[in-house]
Amino acid sequence: MIYVKEATLGELDFNSITGVIPVDFTIGWPTVREVINPRALTDGVIDTTTYLGQRAVTLTIRYNQKVMPTQDLLDLVTPYMSPRVRPQIIWTVQNPTDVCPAYDVRPTDYRSLVVRGADAPLVVDGPRYLSMVLQWVAQDSFTSALDQVCGVARATGSEEFGRQYDLIFDRDYPSSPVYGVTNLTAAGNAPTDWTATITSEITDPQFAINSVLVTFTGLTLLSGQTIIIDTQERTMLRNGDPTDSVYGYTNFADWSWDDLRMVPGNNTLIFGGDGAVGDPAMTVCWYDKWFS
Repeated sequence: MIYVKEATLGELDFNSITGVIPVDFTIGWPTVREVINPRALTDGVIDTTTYLGQRAVTLTIRYNQKVMPTQDLLDLVTPYMSPRVRPQIIWTVQNPTDVCPAYDVRPTDYRSLVVRGADAPLVVDGPRYLSMVLQWVAQDSFTSALDQVCGVARATGSEEFGRQYDLIFDRDYPSSPVYGVTNLTAAGNAPTDWTATITSEITDPQFAINSVLVTFTGLTLLSGQTIIIDTQERTMLRNGDPTDSVYGYTNFADWSWDDLRMVPGNNTLIFGGDGAVGDPAMTVCWYDKWFS
């Protein structure tokens, strides 16, 4: 199954168009954004290539022009080929005709890319059975799951443990910060960016993902306020307001944005802080990603 959709254009399923059969779907390897510096005092170069660029997406469809006239097909597909729109192309990674093993569609069987038109459809062959080549360019280097996955870490309270002694002190000791732990499982095979929302009343919130600790010092989150974190856009905003960044409250010298990305498999998220009121929580959402 393969289809494209866009908010204003709707959905176009290539497998359901009468007289049309998708025969080839190809996603090119991302272009490499090279960062190479010469080694002045020795041989070779220092290669620090870590970033990938856009990738080509090509779909070839075969059609019977006595069933689906060429112009009618062009009227269907060309709106999705315009460089002005950003449709999402979606496909399944398992063939529905497979019988061994039995076909079982799982959420991770759907992959997607946001694309823009590159080449207008070009009709080749003829005269009755024709091929049409559709080509887009995807800006993202990774393919993405269709559905978003979320997990929540709640700072639910502290626990008392250890030995107990019948002692009384004439002073009050401050309570320890509360924190909660949850495991987030990324099903893809590529590092994954995420967004998070911190809610409820809490002072000096902090979180750690895979042992990378991020602390907010001197920051109090009041009732009704939130902190919105986006690792891809590299922002930390109070109430999502682009004019109210809280990044400056963090220990930003101790971590980088790349350190915060989720890894394939299990990821441990710890969230907590001081002076918690109500049910402070950090909700993390992401799309599983694959290199291909």
